[in-house]
Amino acid sequence: MNEARRGSCVILLNGPSSSGKSSIAAVLTDELSRLGICPVTISVDDYMKISTDEEIWEDDVFETVPEMCRDIALALDEGKTVIIDHVITSKRIFDAVMDSAGGRTVKTVLIKCSAGTLRQREAERGDRFIGSAEASLKYLYPKDGYDLTVDTDMMTAGECAAEIRGTFFCKRYREVKKMRDLIAYCGLDCEACNARIATLNNDDELRAETAKLWSELNGAEITPKMINCEGCRVGEIKYPFCSSMCEIRKCAMEKQFETCGSCPYMETCEKLAMITSNDEGALKNLRS
Repeated sequence: MNEARRGSCVILLNGPSSSGKSSIAAVLTDELSRLGICPVTISVDDYMKISTDEEIWEDDVFETVPEMCRDIALALDEGKTVIIDHVITSKRIFDAVMDSAGGRTVKTVLIKCSAGTLRQREAERGDRFIGSAEASLKYLYPKDGYDLTVDTDMMTAGECAAEIRGTFFCKRYREVKKMRDLIAYCGLDCEACNARIATLNNDDELRAETAKLWSELNGAEITPKMINCEGCRVGEIKYPFCSSMCEIRKCAMEKQFETCGSCPYMETCEKLAMITSNDEGALKNLRS
């Protein structure tokens, strides 16, 4: 799949009114934020005067194009990933929105559902002219040629957002997941641990240095042979304390938590405080 660049790119969610774009945009914003991407949603609704008494015409939407495109360009210049929530019904509006990206990556997503679902959702929301949804379905532009299509009759907003993230940000997702997997249950970063580094590089000198330091810090004899570990939550090889003695790891595994960050008692846990009180980075990792 194609990889959208991190920052300064556009995800265009286009589909008829009441197709579920805004709900998807909200979840996608959260999904991308978790990947360390800075997203902002720009919705056509924020530029329109919407009421139950007046039908919206293409000319009405086109009048909002300059202001909306200006905001898109400004957000991109700030390095943000822009999620556009739009109901595009003409080529001139589509071209203007595409031009606002200034040559940056634009990924187009068609948000679709049945006419019956549109009618039902439009009636339930009760905040716009009845018939707008079906009219926007009829005149939607373009009809095809999208990078991705999601059907909100078949998928939830969360599933649609995950599909978009997986299609356009799969590499970034894998990178972040790998980084997250190397965060121990207690929040310590296994990637920076000398035991892991010595194991991966088969570095006996680093093993000896680490054993000496840890023996002094813990008041116990730790031998270089014990300095073998691939990580708290990854791999098979574990440092003896991690594999069988760490009460924090035992607790989190028993409760099936990804890390202690999933525990509602994280902030008041005395066991965890023995780590986080000495390492601010550990608590930050658990909160992120």
